[in-house]
Amino acid sequence: MKQFFKVVMASMMGTTLAFSLMFFGLMMFIAIMASSTTSEWEPEMLGIENNSVLEITFDGPLKDHVSRRDIFSSIVNYDEPPVSGLYEISLVLQQAAKDDRIQGVILRFDNLMTAMANAEGLRRELVRFKKSGKFLISYAEAYSEMDYLVASASDEIILYPKGFFEWDGLFSKLSFLKNTAKKLDVEPQVFRVGKYKSAIEPFINEEMSESSREQISALVQGSWDQLLKYASEKSNNSVETLNEMADELSVMYASDALKAGFVNLLASQEEVDEKLKELSGAEEKTKYVPWRKYYREYKDSRVARSENKIAVVFAEGGIATEETDGEGISSRKLTEILTEIRREEEVKAVVMRVNSPGGSALASDVIWTSTQWLKDAKPFVTSFGNVAASGGYYISAGSQYIFAEPSTITGSIGVFGLRFATKDFWNKKVGMTFDTYKSHRFSDLNALVRPVDLEERQKVQNVVEQVYEDFLTVVTNGRTSFETIEQTHEVAQGRVWIGKDALEKGLVDEMGGLNEAVLKAAELAKLEDYDVVIYPKPLSPFQAILKQMGGVSVSLLNQILPESLRNALSAKKKSIQESFKTRLPFDILIE
Repeated sequence: MKQFFKVVMASMMGTTLAFSLMFFGLMMFIAIMASSTTSEWEPEMLGIENNSVLEITFDGPLKDHVSRRDIFSSIVNYDEPPVSGLYEISLVLQQAAKDDRIQGVILRFDNLMTAMANAEGLRRELVRFKKSGKFLISYAEAYSEMDYLVASASDEIILYPKGFFEWDGLFSKLSFLKNTAKKLDVEPQVFRVGKYKSAIEPFINEEMSESSREQISALVQGSWDQLLKYASEKSNNSVETLNEMADELSVMYASDALKAGFVNLLASQEEVDEKLKELSGAEEKTKYVPWRKYYREYKDSRVARSENKIAVVFAEGGIATEETDGEGISSRKLTEILTEIRREEEVKAVVMRVNSPGGSALASDVIWTSTQWLKDAKPFVTSFGNVAASGGYYISAGSQYIFAEPSTITGSIGVFGLRFATKDFWNKKVGMTFDTYKSHRFSDLNALVRPVDLEERQKVQNVVEQVYEDFLTVVTNGRTSFETIEQTHEVAQGRVWIGKDALEKGLVDEMGGLNEAVLKAAELAKLEDYDVVIYPKPLSPFQAILKQMGGVSVSLLNQILPESLRNALSAKKKSIQESFKTRLPFDILIE
């Protein structure tokens, strides 16, 4: 019998070892293949011929920057639309403008997914490209208003003859869970500073409060005004006429769009091909060059031209001490990057590109402290993307100069704390009860399932008010437009501002994108020549695989157990910094 168990154990160990070797062999093979081939936004480099047309297709999300996708994620999310990078497309357009092989650009709109600020940033780069004298054409089978904002930079906008055109205005829809919480016997515990800090409203209201509606209406109308500006210039319609068209929904079909002047031509794809062949001077057929392929050639052909470097640091997502499933801004990771850049002698100036609704108040302050050390060492400029609000503004407030797009969502200088008393839910819905022994009066303050009492509420509210005071101090000291905390408080109170209004309020310094921010950093550093280096530096394919594998068990746990149950069953005491947020009041989506 003993010999039998030895044989069984040996077989099991051998099988396990074999499968482990096979698995890691497969991962190594994938990593090697990924290193030798290309990712979805880096197709195989081919020769680019004369009389070519650069083809930019918008068929998925437009993010600030796209690094190499990790292999594990690519396998799991194989059906997701490809991501495009505003930074990468901007580089492509700048290079194509001076490339004699490229005669012009065709923009194809299949499924552009972006907020308005990045759309405006892209439009600016397209306008800059047109100064080269090369043609710029847009084509789609259907245009959304966001598509049209970008396409309005074109010489000619073409629509499929039976296609559609969206011109019905913008809206922002919020969801409210007050009645849901009531049905579940869950009681929100709310702490906040600032009448506009309305992150908690979805849990305590059934509709927008007056202050919330005020700021949402300002954001939607401000964004619509920007769209009207571009549409009026392109279609030669007055703002009044454009508003009437939206009110009456008089533009829906391709023929309507042509009649109203939104588009210049109705044509099929085949007719567009013929038109581009003629414009480019190609003899047999149009020679298309996909922008991802062109970027790969440009990237591989670049050589360092200067010992001076300007670091561009991309900070995108919610702010926390650690990353969540590899996403967001980790204060721990970002401060390491900023420290590395500060000590790097070749880096003469820094631009931080922020696209964040905020998050942890403590993590935001940790990042801000690191930026102040950096600013003391070299010029530090910030560029805002779609959103740089609350914690996203906190980490930027100490910059020497801040750029934003006219439709960037920013501000939201305020603090809130939100927790849920779930005792009745667990008792009545699940049948679970809790019993606690504590050594002191407030020992379980950060691990409650019961409602807080009046004394506990005051303790927490005091912390929220102190964090708000710290936030105001950071902004007042960082922005020359505010002399006193009282002045800062007037534009704070959790109020969200659109970029062009933030400029008037002194929250930002200038309208512009990442390119303008880099030029400003070079000016402050007095650089005549420089190269741009990107941070965070991309992981190798094998590093990405190992990182993804390391988070699998955590991801599975997070998917299986809801957060409230994980917290309730956890033996770990919840840290106090997790309770206080400098975050955008809600996820604002303007459509």
